[in-house]
Order: sequence, then C-alpha cells, then structure tokens
Amino acid sequence: MNQKSIAVLPFVNMSSDSGNEYFSDGMTEEIINALAGIQELKVTARTSSFAFKNRQVDVRHIGNQLGVSTVLEGSIRKIKDRVRISAQLIRTDDGFHIWSEKYDRNLVHIFELQDEISLAIAEKIRENFGHFEVQDHLVKEGTKNVNAYDAYLQGRFYELKWNHQATKRAIEHYKDSIRLDSQNPRPYFSIVQCYITLTFWNAINKQEGIRHAEFYLSKGAEINKNLPEYHLACAAQKIMLQWDATGSYDYFKKVLTQNPNHSEALESLAGLYITVGSFDEALQHISKALEVNPLSPNHIFLKGNIYYFAGKYEKAIGMMEKVLNLDPNWIFAIQIKAACLVLQGRKEVFEDFINSYSHLNFSKYYKNLFSLLHEHKDLDIELADDIDSEYQPWELYFYTLRGNFNEALQKLRWGLNNQIGQYYCHRFDPFLSELRQQQEYRKLEAETKITLPLLSRELQTDQESVPLISDDEEVQRLSKNLRFIMSEEQLYLQQDLSLKSLADHLDTTANKLSWLINETMNINFNDFVNGYRLQAFQEKATDPKNQNFTLLGLAFESGFNSKSAFNDYFKKKTGATPRIWLKNHQ
Repeated sequence: MNQKSIAVLPFVNMSSDSGNEYFSDGMTEEIINALAGIQELKVTARTSSFAFKNRQVDVRHIGNQLGVSTVLEGSIRKIKDRVRISAQLIRTDDGFHIWSEKYDRNLVHIFELQDEISLAIAEKIRENFGHFEVQDHLVKEGTKNVNAYDAYLQGRFYELKWNHQATKRAIEHYKDSIRLDSQNPRPYFSIVQCYITLTFWNAINKQEGIRHAEFYLSKGAEINKNLPEYHLACAAQKIMLQWDATGSYDYFKKVLTQNPNHSEALESLAGLYITVGSFDEALQHISKALEVNPLSPNHIFLKGNIYYFAGKYEKAIGMMEKVLNLDPNWIFAIQIKAACLVLQGRKEVFEDFINSYSHLNFSKYYKNLFSLLHEHKDLDIELADDIDSEYQPWELYFYTLRGNFNEALQKLRWGLNNQIGQYYCHRFDPFLSELRQQQEYRKLEAETKITLPLLSRELQTDQESVPLISDDEEVQRLSKNLRFIMSEEQLYLQQDLSLKSLADHLDTTANKLSWLINETMNINFNDFVNGYRLQAFQEKATDPKNQNFTLLGLAFESGFNSKSAFNDYFKKKTGATPRIWLKNHQ
C-alpha cells in the first residue's frame, strides 16, 4: 500500500434542506481535485470514494478496498450565506484520528476555505507518512460570484447522474452559471461534455448537438485553454463526434502531462488502444486508472472489454462479474459476459445466464448468435425497430454468421460512414472473424485503419528524484540549526508544533524541511518530533522527583497531545506499555 495516499469520502449533508446534497457532493469533489494536484500523493478518484456514500463501513475495510492509508470524512451544513464544515483525517490501519477541525465561514470565501482544508490535509499526511512537495495553494478561485459557483455545482451534480434527463437539466444549471459569470471557463467545458454525451447516444439531433458543443467549446477556449477540462472536452469532441482518434490522443496526452493519474483520461486512452489492437498498451493504461479508481464500474468494464477483444474470454467474464457485483443492472457487463459465454460454446452455462435476463430484448439475439455459431441454425428472430441503438451491431453479426457477406459489408460501411459507435472495433470483433477473411473487407479496413504511438513508457517511466536542497552546505547548516532548536529551545514541547511552524523557526520552507527530515534522516516529521518527546518523557518518568505525577500527565508535559498518540508511539518504539517499561527501568 502506498502510505502517502488518501480517499476523500463524500461529505454528509447536514443541512435541513436535503436539496443541498449537490453542495456537499461538490465540495467533496473539489477537495479531491485539489489534493490530486499533488504529484506524489495518491488520491482515490471520485467514483471509488463515492461508492461509500450513505454507507457505514469500517475505515480499515475502506483502506483495504481502495489501497489508501488515510480517509477524510466529514459533514457540511449550508445555512443561507454561511457554511459549516467538520472534517476528520483517519488512519485506515488502526482507525486513529490524525487530525480534526471545524470551520464556520461565509460562502463568499468558499475557495479560500477549500484551499485551507486541502492544505491542512496534505500537511498532516506529509507529517505522518513521508515527504512530498506541496504548493502554496491547491485551489484556484474559479469565480467571484457565489451564485454562479452554486449553479455550477448543481450542474455537476446532475451531470454525474449519467442519464439523459439529468444531463439536460445539468446544461440548464451550467447556462445559469455562465449568465451569472461569463468569464468562468469551467461551465462552458462542462456543457460541451453534456452535449457530446447526448449526441453520441442519439438523445438529441446530431447536428444540433455538434453545433452547441462547438459553440461552447470556442467560448470557453477564449477564456482559458490551459485547463485539463478544456483538453478533455477537445478530446471528447475529436473521438465521439469526429472519430478522430489521433486528434483525441493528442489532447488526452496533454491532460496526462498535467496529471498522470487522471483516471478518466487513462480510461479513454485505453479505449483508443483497443480500437487499434494495442491490447497490452490498453491494459497498462486502464490498470493505472484502477490504481486510483479501483471501484469504478466503467474502468473495470473497460478492462474486461480489453480481454474480450483480445480473445481472453475467461478473464473478460471475471471483470464483468466484478462490475455486476458493484451494479447488478449494468447492461453492458451483462451483454459482454453473454457474448463470452457464446464464444466459449458453454451451452448450459450460457442458457442459465441469459435466461435470467429473458425480460431484456437482447437475450433472444444472443440465443440466435449461439445457435448460428455452434448449431448452424437460424432462429429467425424479429429485430426491434431501434436495433441500431443497441450496444452490439446485431444485423452485422447475423449477416456475417449467415454467410451474407455482401449485406454485412454494406451494413459495416453504413455504420462507419454514420459514425455509429458499436462498429468502431470491427477489426477485432470476435463475431466478425469470417467477414475479415473477405477481400472486400480488406479494402474497407485499409481505408479506415488508424495507428497510435505508444504512450505508456513515456508516462510511466520513473523520473530520477532531484534533491530539493542541492547545496551540501545548506543541508549541513539546516541540520545543525534543526538539532539546536529541538534540543536547546525544546520546541517539541509545543503540542501543536507543525512542519510549517518549525520551518518558520528555521527561516526555511516547509517543503525543504520535509525533504531534509525524510531524505537525510530517513524518518517522517511526526516520528522525528515524537522521538524528542519520548526521550523527554522517559527522563521525567525515571526521575524520582516526578513519582507523584501520572504517566499521562508527564506525557503531556513532554509534548504529546493525546493519550492514544502517546500510547501508540511509545509501544511502537519500545515494544511495551509505558507502565511496564517504567517498571523495568526503575
């Protein structure tokens, strides 16, 4: 497990108005995004964190599932123009509360509050688990208009519901945000994503969707073209509306240059690599996405899809079963598992599985696939009128398996010309193997074939660590001053001593001090300070003059700020409880 890691659980909406849930969800996501900007800190992505929303789960279980050493949990109460936030940072190995704080602020200062909370969390993780650099600010102000920001959060809330009606409602909130502050670029790019989604799934007129997407993309670009949201919107436009894989690749690469752990960009790139048959490259990208977003049904499904197109059907089934454990109604996972069982020819297992979904229209299509492929019989089923909106290109499959290759090629060319998504992976679709043997298909393939450069080595190569303090004389000077301040001035007696306050005493930066302690002493800040406190306690406890004092009182006098922190650290370092240790040393 990466010790420098965190999952930010959804903040509980404590407002009297349940409709304020959008605000607590939005604040949670903003803190996730802020912490994700720290390069060496592993931050669980939103989807996996929100898998625990409204659930009472032991933090140790969460830590195991998400692979993180800490979780942040809290609550938010929004009252008129004020917000009250309570937050706690907890270790996942033992449930110990590392830090907790309460905030009561005016909504006008919401971005400063997000920044303050994010910085406090980052500092506490760094103090307890090791060095990483932290910027002076993690949150940048998006808009000075609180109502515009509120409208943006409402839009984000509905966009992430992932259904057509909610997406249309999200667009209206984003438009409200733009009307209130036309210079904030984020709602523009969010509207672009909404229109692209609706267009791709034929929920609105295609030309109308393209026109709106292009309009808002250009407007947002006039304000800021450097945001990852801009690159993501451009990438989505290229691949979903223009079928320009190379163009979308370039934009996804820009996103990953800014944030190498951006799970949405990693997933999208993995999907691109499926279309060109670079399955190993696709697996590397989706596996990296799953490191920060392990409970994302989308990510798990795509990994299964890679195995499916690579012909590894048993592994694909395993991934689809993981998806269905998270969401039993995930239609695409049901379909890919059914397809794998058809291809494996496991008749009894296939029939048991597909019959459990007999209420779904596509169940009869899979039965016909099995019959055509293994029994060479056509069940002569009736196709629905909306067949072209299905996940699988059914008519293309049936033409191919019946040997009607001319009709199959016409259908395939129609699907490609009209940019229908389910035809995109025709080069590796296992049900089209016979079609790919036809001479006319090879001509069509040559016309539509694309290639992509390999990216995984470039993104995943570990960069050589550069010392934060390269001057040996400065290292020696800081080390000497640090030892003097701790030994002679006894700053460790301050119970609220932090990395930043100690750095201020040394007239240096918290980043440099963190590097100095971790890299030259091979210890984290918390253990470094507690080492002095432990020594002070042991001296006080063995001094006969202090025999009438309680051990806990002596611990507090030595700088420890809680009973649990004192007992945990003492036992970790000595292997005994304070009382047993004292008995052995009196």
